[in-house]
Amino acid sequence: MSDLELAKVVANLTADRVAEIFTEKIETLRHELVEQIGHVKDELGAQILELDKRPKIVGTSERAPRVLVVDDHVGFAHALARQLEQFGMSASPSVTVEDAKRFLAGDPALEVALVDVEMPKNGRTMLEYILDEHPAIEAILMSGRIEPEQALDLGAFGFLEKPINMSTAVLTITRAAELRRAKLAAGRIR
Repeated sequence: MSDLELAKVVANLTADRVAEIFTEKIETLRHELVEQIGHVKDELGAQILELDKRPKIVGTSERAPRVLVVDDHVGFAHALARQLEQFGMSASPSVTVEDAKRFLAGDPALEVALVDVEMPKNGRTMLEYILDEHPAIEAILMSGRIEPEQALDLGAFGFLEKPINMSTAVLTITRAAELRRAKLAAGRIR
């Protein structure tokens, strides 16, 4: 066998061996990946179970607050309402002042209204309407542009800064609903 023929045989053997090594490595990596995916699935499943075990709502009341979300940004109003529902609240979105007024008039179980200060036709006007026409409903203003003190000076129960921190929102809404229930129980509102 010549040196050239020997080199070709070694090259072929080396290529075959390299292909065999790569095939083995790929198979090992595939098994490791399948195992890791299984662990991730198990971990996610455990996290979902933990989420299901958490309390749905912060607070001591037995009944979840009934909330109206008033914001002219349709996506935001609907998303916030959905998030509040994930915490066990009953929430409805409203994207216009007129729609919100109809909702306020038609839902006697409503306890809390979240109102965007910057919405067209003015969220402050909406707040004044709630305070004058529906004093049994606690109003919480939302904004990314005003200070919390301004909201309280306007007569709101509370203030949520945008972007909304859900823990703060749930706590503030729960406290507002509990205050409303205490006022009802004491006969201070009807």
